[in-house]
Amino acid sequence: MFIATVMYRSLHRSCTALLLFAALTLTLPTLTAAQPTASNGDLTTVAQILDDPEDDQDVRIRGQILEQVSTEKYAFSDETGQIRIEIDEGVLLGRDIRPGLRVEICGEIETAFLRQPEIDVEHLVLLTDGAE
Repeated sequence: MFIATVMYRSLHRSCTALLLFAALTLTLPTLTAAQPTASNGDLTTVAQILDDPEDDQDVRIRGQILEQVSTEKYAFSDETGQIRIEIDEGVLLGRDIRPGLRVEICGEIETAFLRQPEIDVEHLVLLTDGAE
């Protein structure tokens, strides 16, 4: 009886460890995908986006908020140009977005027929002086 109990506990620990490993393996890609960046991690400029917009292309860009143009839409600029961005409430996390605020955003370029491209923001970092 003692040997059966020891074998059961050993098997139980092995199964628990295997299940934990499987759960972490399946969850890890989701966690790392939560913060999209440009494919090579480089910063993109507004001019590069406007010159050759590619729908659903991941971008990372730094600049400033110029103004809020509607509920979730903002005018954004860097030293090369201006583009509209969309920031959902879930991305804002209660932060106050105001004109002049310097930010780094990661998101996807959205294009539509007869409309200027915009960036759908998926991650936003507020920059302080010297953060660049």
